[in-house]
Amino acid sequence: MKRLKKYIVIILTICLSISIFGCGNKNTIETDKKVSKSENKQGTKYPLIIENYDGYIESNKGALVKQTFKKRPKRILSVCQATTEVLIALGLKDDIIATAHRKSPIYKPFEREYNSIKFLGESYPSKEVALSLEPDIIVGWGSLFQGDALGSVLDWHKRGINTYVMQNTVPISGNRNVNWVLKDIENLGKIFNVQDKAKKLIKDIKGRINKIEDNVKNLKEEDKPKVLTVQFMYENEFSARSSSDLTADIIRLSGATSLDDKPGKQSLEVMIEKNPDVILVINMNNSPANKTIEAMKKNPSLQKVNAVKNNKFLIIEHTAFYCGSLRTIDSIEDLYEIIHKK
Repeated sequence: MKRLKKYIVIILTICLSISIFGCGNKNTIETDKKVSKSENKQGTKYPLIIENYDGYIESNKGALVKQTFKKRPKRILSVCQATTEVLIALGLKDDIIATAHRKSPIYKPFEREYNSIKFLGESYPSKEVALSLEPDIIVGWGSLFQGDALGSVLDWHKRGINTYVMQNTVPISGNRNVNWVLKDIENLGKIFNVQDKAKKLIKDIKGRINKIEDNVKNLKEEDKPKVLTVQFMYENEFSARSSSDLTADIIRLSGATSLDDKPGKQSLEVMIEKNPDVILVINMNNSPANKTIEAMKKNPSLQKVNAVKNNKFLIIEHTAFYCGSLRTIDSIEDLYEIIHKK
């Protein structure tokens, strides 16, 4: 009898091991899903402490700031087009009391939602206007929080109003990148207690990027097409973007080599010498990309540049390249199509 009990214990131990390790992957995934559902049911626990940034205020420029969210913010003032689009993607449209500072045409997939939100104008709102709206939180770019705009985030925290500054728009060290966009989505998911939606959105974005990375992983560096970013065209110069801009990460993730280097005005000789295969052209409401492309096509000195000669241009919205949003991922896919699909 004792021997029989011993065998039963051994058999049960083996079965348990098989259930955990034997059919390993399937069971592990199912277990993960159960844990994930349990976490989602719990949601965000307030008070929540989030580390974010100050803006361009000289006394505290780009500093990391800890702030406490005592409860879920219900009234959002979103002073940034890219941020508004991310908030809509997270299902928070009804919580946005107003938006402002539009640099690009409205994003087609969110056109109806965006147009239903109160629009304050193309520029930043004044402090007085912001206060009159009685927001629980102000979300926007780093330059929103400077002396001639809304001032330091610390001043708003003293008023009991939280803030969130998108990471790609603050004066911090390091290159702007898509991972910071994902981090913003994760943080916003926590702040507004929509972590399940944030995780789903992040998973979708990573999946889209990973698909491209898998397709180009075997490309040798010397075989990658060269891409240059152009923001403005002048008579004998063009406005370039920096190697630390988000455009460089967009180019890299698409499987190309970025020629972006120093920002600002550059001689056309620089473009000729770099000889890009594709040119990214930034589109803004006050500087249409089509006019920039037309200027390059008409310039006699640029006719031997590969991108101009072969009409290889990709228009990228300001909202996609500066702050980062879902349009950033669209642009990576569009650039991949142009440079790798014959």
